[in-house]
Amino acid sequence: MFKKILVPIDGSEESRTIVRWAAGLARANDAEVTLLSVVDPEEFRIVEAIAMGPFTTDTPTEVIAEFVEKRKAELETEAEALRAAGLTVDVIVVEGALAESIVAEAKKLDVDLIAM
Repeated sequence: MFKKILVPIDGSEESRTIVRWAAGLARANDAEVTLLSVVDPEEFRIVEAIAMGPFTTDTPTEVIAEFVEKRKAELETEAEALRAAGLTVDVIVVEGALAESIVAEAKKLDVDLIAM
């Protein structure tokens, strides 16, 4: 039924619950799981504007790159637990607008289900 499942994760307890649910579904269907995290650079611009004042318009790419690497490490930890349970799991972290990035990755990966 489902062969490829995309699971967007934002770090919340709710998204971790969905990971467990998707893992059970993947096990029952012998499906692959892709854990996805989206880093929205616009969120950094908003935080920076509040902290630095109204004249700051660019977000330091180093800060975003560090955050992306941190997210990858967090997802890899989650993925290792799933792999240890016998599942095939990939990890993807992208920069962009949340909804558009999830849809784009789902199309690119040709997934059967987005579990959120």
